[in-house]
Amino acid sequence: MHAAKGFSLVELLVSMVLLSILVMLSSYSYLQFARFWDGRLGNFDQAFSRLRNGWLLDDVLRNIHPYVVKNSEAIPKFYFEGNLNGFVAVSEESLSEVDTVAVVRLSLIQNTDLTFDLIYEEAPMKFATLGRLTETPRFLPPVTLLSDLNNAQFNYYGAQKPKNDMAAIDSTEVNEWTNGYNSAVTGYHPKKVSLRWVDDRGSVSWTVDLVQPANGQLTTMMPEGFDV
Repeated sequence: MHAAKGFSLVELLVSMVLLSILVMLSSYSYLQFARFWDGRLGNFDQAFSRLRNGWLLDDVLRNIHPYVVKNSEAIPKFYFEGNLNGFVAVSEESLSEVDTVAVVRLSLIQNTDLTFDLIYEEAPMKFATLGRLTETPRFLPPVTLLSDLNNAQFNYYGAQKPKNDMAAIDSTEVNEWTNGYNSAVTGYHPKKVSLRWVDDRGSVSWTVDLVQPANGQLTTMMPEGFDV
């Protein structure tokens, strides 16, 4: 005859304590991992969103072209006007309509904490073509491309002196960087656009060469008998 054997009460209590400790350690490790993973995933999503919007910004800028409209006197002018806080121009590529030219507007909007958001707006010319300098485009709802930018500003490179000879850009014309550009005044289309800001990565500068007009692009559209 063998006496029945089993766990004593003390052994059972010790086992339960050890099991509780293991469960607590496992739960703590899982929570730490989940917190770390969520942080990495959030950073990845933020970085990807920034990269994607950077691509969109670059695409918009590189597709800006010298679009011609007429002023109140029916004189052809290039459509581009910009200052420190943004600009309005015409891009050959719309972000909302495939293979459609669009009036685009990029604006730096200041927040209450003095940082800036970069806002993109566009008015696709699918059904209505911009023909006059005084026309007001019907922009779609704005989209935020970048946010929380410090010391953000636009600058423009091109000729500032009003142009007398509309047939071609004078090779002796002095080009310079300025914080404002109005093609209706200068008679030129700017050569470069630059956007600078400071964020958590440090100082960032984005400069894009703009498409330039063909020689005589404005002259061929001048009213008959008009003396440039």
